[in-house]
Amino acid sequence: MRDTPAMRATPSTPGLPVWLTSVLWPGATSSGWSGASGRTDRHRLIAVPDAAKATQFVPWRASSIAASARRASDDRPRSRQWKDAAGVLGLLTIGAAKASRRVAVSTAVGQAGAAPPSLVDHVAGHLGLDVASAIILCGPPRANQKPILQLHDHVGRTLAYVKVAWNPLTAELLRNELTALTHLAGIEHPEFAAPRVLGNGQWAEGSWLAIDPVRVGRRRRPDQAQLDRLALSIQRTSPGWQGPAADSPFVRRLVDDAASLPAGRIAVDRVLHRHGDVPLVLAARHGDFVPWNILSGQPVCSVWDWERYDQLAPVGSDRIHHRVQVGIQRRGLTFPDAVAGIAAQLGNIVPELAPDAAQAHLDWYLAEVLVRYENDAQSNATPRLLDRIAKLASILEQRAAPASAAGSQPAPRQPVSPLDPSRRAT
Repeated sequence: MRDTPAMRATPSTPGLPVWLTSVLWPGATSSGWSGASGRTDRHRLIAVPDAAKATQFVPWRASSIAASARRASDDRPRSRQWKDAAGVLGLLTIGAAKASRRVAVSTAVGQAGAAPPSLVDHVAGHLGLDVASAIILCGPPRANQKPILQLHDHVGRTLAYVKVAWNPLTAELLRNELTALTHLAGIEHPEFAAPRVLGNGQWAEGSWLAIDPVRVGRRRRPDQAQLDRLALSIQRTSPGWQGPAADSPFVRRLVDDAASLPAGRIAVDRVLHRHGDVPLVLAARHGDFVPWNILSGQPVCSVWDWERYDQLAPVGSDRIHHRVQVGIQRRGLTFPDAVAGIAAQLGNIVPELAPDAAQAHLDWYLAEVLVRYENDAQSNATPRLLDRIAKLASILEQRAAPASAAGSQPAPRQPVSPLDPSRRAT
């Protein structure tokens, strides 16, 4: 996707994301609003928590408020779900009195007296859905931030989720997810449900991918063993590969991806130097295996957000990633402390691997995440992303230190290049 002036446009209200008026409502302007308005060209939204730091924009209508409060996203206890729903309702009703949360998107009325179509209109027509409105989910600012539209009907029932790409990075992620969901739709995976693709296409300066809202028959909160079994079921969605790391398609691709990245290239070279001859076992992985992308229940769990899916990644990546993210996001651990705790428990996390292979798999996971973050930072180098890159580089340097410390280990092997034709897998 080319970088266009519309993508770089600045919205009329400071602090709002550029795609609000350049992709969702092309040519529209944004401002605040107050009081009742019968204007057909104005879409009144409530920004949560406010316009400057919004993680979602909810239309000011009863069905949208109901759809927002009903949304379930992870394995939180039922009491926490009700508490969060009450908080959302408070922000959308009582909180709507605050001017900092009120955003109006105004579209130019044509000669026929009707406003031009929006992306919601376009997708609803394409899919044949009776859509009342759409909640705009955007999450916190980050390099891969993109709007996700929660299309709902007149009583607040979710009809579809629509991911919207508005720059080259998000366009690539949408293509990856479409490929992943197409692959999963063609194979058996009875242990979990993945979203079904409803449609995709181009709109204005962006592209979109619509999926159905995956659900479960009865929710339940899983324990770690159940989540690990779910991760293993995802691993089985590809034939896999195993052999020396330096010969693997995963490492060859990672070396290429890191070649132009200062921190990534050093990290990958360091891990290759340490683990080039250690056996590497590859299988499928989800790529962002976290509680907020999983809805546990019966008869099977539902898993979404497949844009980082890979058919040839080090086994255990999802199990490791889940523990890292839960440690940081829910237990308040630092990144180094979360990784250190996992390194000490690898025998329980990936029991199918020998100890040296398990440590190598952890290093390859960390190196790949660093490369991913550094690539994303080329599109939007947020302070949080740069901090993660620095921490990962430091962690990998410290983990490699014992192997090169005098007297603690045998002399290190010469670096092994995965690009050596004599070592390539056939």
